[in-house]
Parts: sequence; structure tokens; C-alpha cells
Amino acid sequence: MDNPLNHAYALSSIFTRYKEIHDKVFNFSIASPISVSGRSSLEPLRAYEQELGGLRKELGVIQEQLSVLEKQKARRKTTTGEALDVVTEYTNALSETINQLQYIFRNLRLEAAGDEALIGYRENEYREDCAAYDDSIQEYRRWGLKLKAAFDNG
Repeated sequence: MDNPLNHAYALSSIFTRYKEIHDKVFNFSIASPISVSGRSSLEPLRAYEQELGGLRKELGVIQEQLSVLEKQKARRKTTTGEALDVVTEYTNALSETINQLQYIFRNLRLEAAGDEALIGYRENEYREDCAAYDDSIQEYRRWGLKLKAAFDNG
């Protein structure tokens, strides 16, 4: 995959699966599998945490492939430099967002399981984690717009 934009299809698939998890948790619904107030059922959290871990692994493979392209770009001047930078930054931002959500799920799950270190995963800690998660969402969205522009241009 010499063209970094070819990675966009795999990124789109990962994003879609991440977004499904996000929507299940943060869309307001009586049937929501977990409460975002910090009081949660263990099984959905464990399942989501594992799914997000799998997505992060897939992103890790893409990040390694982009790193190889970056090294090739440094050796020989290519025209894919800007597109490569945008795809790399988007991949990193999406990975960070998934990491943030996985971190929240982990803390909620461990608190619900009675983990001594996280008993009382307080509302303010949860809110701070959600604020960091929201910041990461804004970052991948910014890079997503740049990725779309790179696709439109090339």
C-alpha cells in the first residue's frame, strides 16, 4: 500500500465499529446497556473494553504500516507526504479516542467489580475522563476533515 489513502478503507471500518460502541453507550435510551453515571453492569463493559482493545490492535498494525511509508518517504521524495501525514495523524487521533473510551470502561468495570483502587470512581473523575474523551473526539474529527480533503484532492 504505497498510497497512504489506501489505509482509509481500513480506518473507516475501524471507525464504524468504534462509533457503534460509542452510540450504544452515549445515546440516550432506556434500553442502554450501561449507565454513563458511573454505575454499570460488568458484562457490557467487559465486552466493549475487549472490542475496543481489538480495534486498537488493528490501528496498531496500520500505524506500523504508516511508519514504514514514513521511512520510505524520508529516503525518497514522494508526492504522498502530505497525505501520509494526514492519515497518520488521523490514525493516531482515532487510536487515542478509542484508548480514552477503553480507559473509561475499564475504570467503570473495575469499580463495579469492587476493585479497591477504584472504589468510588467518583463523578468528578468520571467527568474529567469524559472531558478528555470528548477532547480526543474533537481531535479525530479535525483530522477526519483533513483526511476527507486529502481524499477529495488526490
